[in-house]
Amino acid sequence: MSLIENSTCKITVEIQRGIATEKGTGFFISKNQILTCKHVIEKQDGDIIIEKCFNQNGKLTAKVIVSCEQTDYALLEVIEDYESEYFLELCDSEIIEDENIEIFGYPNDEQGQIVGERLIGKIERILNDAELVQNVSLKISNFAPNTRYNAFSGSPVINGYDQVISIVKYQAVRNLSSVSIGKAKRFLEENNIGIKPDQLQSFENYKDVFNLYPEDIKNDCETHSSIIMQNFTPNKIVYELADNLFYPKKNKDVAEIIKELRSNKDLNTSIWKGWIKLLTYVSMIKGDHTEVNHINFNLSEIDIKELFGNEIAMEGKVSISLKLSFYFTEGKSFFQIARTFIQMENNQRQNSCSIFNSNEENFAFQKFSNADKVKIIPNIAGDNTSAFKIEEKIHIGVLSLYALSEQIVNSSDLNDISVNIEKLFLDAIK
Repeated sequence: MSLIENSTCKITVEIQRGIATEKGTGFFISKNQILTCKHVIEKQDGDIIIEKCFNQNGKLTAKVIVSCEQTDYALLEVIEDYESEYFLELCDSEIIEDENIEIFGYPNDEQGQIVGERLIGKIERILNDAELVQNVSLKISNFAPNTRYNAFSGSPVINGYDQVISIVKYQAVRNLSSVSIGKAKRFLEENNIGIKPDQLQSFENYKDVFNLYPEDIKNDCETHSSIIMQNFTPNKIVYELADNLFYPKKNKDVAEIIKELRSNKDLNTSIWKGWIKLLTYVSMIKGDHTEVNHINFNLSEIDIKELFGNEIAMEGKVSISLKLSFYFTEGKSFFQIARTFIQMENNQRQNSCSIFNSNEENFAFQKFSNADKVKIIPNIAGDNTSAFKIEEKIHIGVLSLYALSEQIVNSSDLNDISVNIEKLFLDAIK
């Protein structure tokens, strides 16, 4: 059984003592509290009967704690000594058309009342009519106009993260409609009901990204990432970078990108876990990440001969400001992506290193070395007879996020991390 099914219960309301005819659905939001629709329980003149609770074969009863006319929400509490092992998070998610959703409830037919029913579909549109309580129209894949969906009232509508984004209220001719968590936010907060930010409002959903790192490195990463999460949100990065999040570019505007991220959980998770890693690493090596469009890291006191080769007559060391760019790619091979990128971008003459992230398991399996880059950009060190200008002689570098992470994980402390990462960047831009 899924989380949504384990968290959902059937509600039957006695409209007269001993006569139970009003039916609906509810779901646990804590061990003993249930959310449902107000109209499901408003004719109560007897018990509110709760059934189909996880690990509970018999009937329970509940009492109304509070309800809301403006949102049709109602909060119930189980009277008996019962605690649900499963409950759902509420999410104040921006309503995006075409986002995938799932519903579980107990429709008013024989099978539905016994085992419940799962519906899948998408957000169809936002309803802006002030006269309506419901504000979200739901397009159900298996919607049947002749089916009685009325006892779905109070059912949770969840996104791809098993978070409730709205509650079913009404059956129209060709669809269902619901009331969003965002619309009920004030009512919920006034009654101390927790609401999570959505996947683009906060990095909190991805903070487990360093769990498998060695303990000392994990602690250092989490210390720096906690500051990152206070100063950045996925939304901020999307709006600042837009289509520059991706390589190759998708030729989409911000609204289209947000819609794609919401409809693809794996893509969304991979992108933001990658950004947490990158910004954390930059913070650990004391780089400047105040603007995601202009991330910089200083390569300090680099030996000129090490960088440009022994043919350079000059002695000494130089400090170089390195511009970092970060892309998510759906390419399967870092080698192929790096080669294509270098070929397309080789007219740039700036101190820059582009870093690529992918959710392909073997993305970084085939390395892209400096020797591979030299084959694409001949004479990368410049002409021996030319005037010595740092800007003309340092070209672009390419790295995978995996290579950066590998250096972090294999370092012994923060100082070792700085040395290892600096060497990695230096090798990339030679």
